[in-house]
Amino acid sequence: MFLSSASTPGYILSMGRAYHNKADQQVWIRAVADMMHLSVSALARKAGLSPSTLNKFLNDPTHEGVLKEQTLLEISRVSGVAPMEAPGHAGGQQENEVSLFDPQAVDKTTKALIENALADGNTRQGCIALSRTLDLEGILPGDFIGIDLSSTPGYGDIVLAELIDRATSATSKILRVYQKPFLVAHTASQLHEPLVVNDIDVRIIGVAKVMVRIPNRPVSDLMSSV
Repeated sequence: MFLSSASTPGYILSMGRAYHNKADQQVWIRAVADMMHLSVSALARKAGLSPSTLNKFLNDPTHEGVLKEQTLLEISRVSGVAPMEAPGHAGGQQENEVSLFDPQAVDKTTKALIENALADGNTRQGCIALSRTLDLEGILPGDFIGIDLSSTPGYGDIVLAELIDRATSATSKILRVYQKPFLVAHTASQLHEPLVVNDIDVRIIGVAKVMVRIPNRPVSDLMSSV
C-alpha cells in the first residue's frame, strides 16, 4: 500500500516493544551520537531538541517514561538512522537502481523522443530504471526516466536520490517517492524500509519529470558504461 504521511507513525510504531522501552531508547541514542561523533548535547541541538531534557532522560535514574515518537523522528532525521535501528544495520553498499542511459542503444525515433523530452524544461539527466521499486507508480525496469536537476521536490514526487555509505564513501542511486522527510518505495514485489532524507548519507538529486517506455530492448542494452 502506498505509504502516506498519516500512515508513517503506524509504520514506526509497528517496530514493537523496543520502540517503547526506555533502556533500548537510551542505547539507541548513545549509539547514534557515537556514530555521528557528537556528544548527546550536540546531537540534541542538531535535532532541535533540548540538551538538558535528553541528558536527563539518559542519565537521571529517577526519570520515568520514554521519549515521544516525534523526538525519535527528529534524531532520525538528522542522523539518517531509522528509529530504534542500530546504526549501520542497513549498511553496506546498496546496488544502484538506475543506470546512465546509452543513447546509441535505441532507434532514431525513440532517441529523438528522448532528446526532445530532455530538451524541454530545466537541466535534465537521463537514466534507466533497473528495479521494480516503483512498479505501482508505473515505472518498470528498462524505462527511461528524465530527471530535472534544478527542481525542488514536492510531496509525492518521484525523485532520484543518492545514498552514501559512511564506512566506504561508496555511492548508489535509487528512485523513490518523496514523502517529506521520507523516501518510500511503491511496489508489490517486496518490502523496502523508508529512508530519511538528511543530506548527509541520503540526498535528493532531482525530480523525475518524464518517462519513456523503450520496447523490445533488454535492460542491459540500454545501460551506459560509467
